[in-house]
Amino acid sequence: MKEINCEAETSARPPPIIMKYTVLFALLAACSAFDKESMLKHNKISNEPAGIVSITSTCDECQKLVNRFKEAAEDPKKLAELKLLLNVFCHETSYVDECRMFVSRLDVIIKKLEPYLEDAHHVCKSFHMCSNSRLEAFHRIGLLYAKKAMNEVDGMNDFVCDECQFAARELKIIVEDKNKQKEIRDFLSRNLCLYLKRYQGMCDELIEQFLPEVFQELDSLLKDPRQACSDVGFCPHLSAPRKLNSMAAAIQALACDFILPSNFTASCNDFLTFYLPTVLYMTYEQFTPEGICTKIKSCDSISRE
Repeated sequence: MKEINCEAETSARPPPIIMKYTVLFALLAACSAFDKESMLKHNKISNEPAGIVSITSTCDECQKLVNRFKEAAEDPKKLAELKLLLNVFCHETSYVDECRMFVSRLDVIIKKLEPYLEDAHHVCKSFHMCSNSRLEAFHRIGLLYAKKAMNEVDGMNDFVCDECQFAARELKIIVEDKNKQKEIRDFLSRNLCLYLKRYQGMCDELIEQFLPEVFQELDSLLKDPRQACSDVGFCPHLSAPRKLNSMAAAIQALACDFILPSNFTASCNDFLTFYLPTVLYMTYEQFTPEGICTKIKSCDSISRE
C-alpha cells in the first residue's frame, strides 16, 4: 500500500505494465468448495446446481475470480460494498491511512485497469497461475481468500470450506515431498534472494535455516484439514473441542485395561472405539452448563440471569 502511495514521489518507477499488474493482484488478493470427505480425498469436485460452478484448476478459478471482480466493479452497489469490505481490511494492516486512501480511489484505479481485465486468462497467466503445477496448492489457498471475500460481495454461498480442505490435502502432499521442498527452496532463491543484491547470501541462508521448520509446522497443522480450515476462517468452528478425543481415549484405557478382566480387553476396545466418541460428542452437544446446574437444582432464574 505504501509503495502505491509513494509512486508519484519516486523518480525510479517500475515499468507501468508491471505496476498495473501489481495493483491488480493486490486488489484481487484483498477481495479475498467437493461434496464430502471421500470427494476431498479423491480430488473430486461436486457438480452442485444453484450457481455453484465446478473449478477444475487454479487457472480456471483465477479467471472466474477476475471476471467476478470485473462484474462487481461495474455494479455501483457492489463496488460500494467492496469499498466497505476493504476498509475493514485496512485496520488489519500497519498502513491504515495509506490503505484508506487507496480504497477511496478504488473506482478510479479500477477504471484504469479495465483494459487489462478484459482478458482474464492473460491476467492469470501474468500471475503464474496458469500452466504452473509446482505451486498449484499455494495459489489455490491464496485464491480462496479472494474468493471468500468476493462471495460476501456477491452474496453467494460457495463450497469454500470443502475447497479449503481439498487444498489443504494437496498442500500436505507437497509439504511431505522432499523434491517439492527443494523446488520451493530453489524457487524462492531464484525469484526472491537473487534480487536482493548484497543481501542475497543472507537471504539464502535464512531460507536454508527456516524453511524446513516452516514445512514441519505446516505438516503438523495440516494433519487435520478440517480443523486447519476452521482456524483460518474458511470453515465453521467445530462445536466439539479437540479434548473429546483424548477424553475418549483416557476413558477407553481405564475401562478396558484396568477395570475389566483381560479376556474382555479386545472386545471392550472394539466396542468403545466405535461408540464412545459419538456418545461423548452427543453428550457435549445436548448438555450445557446452565442445563446441568438447573437439573441438579444449583441454578435458579435469578442466578441464570
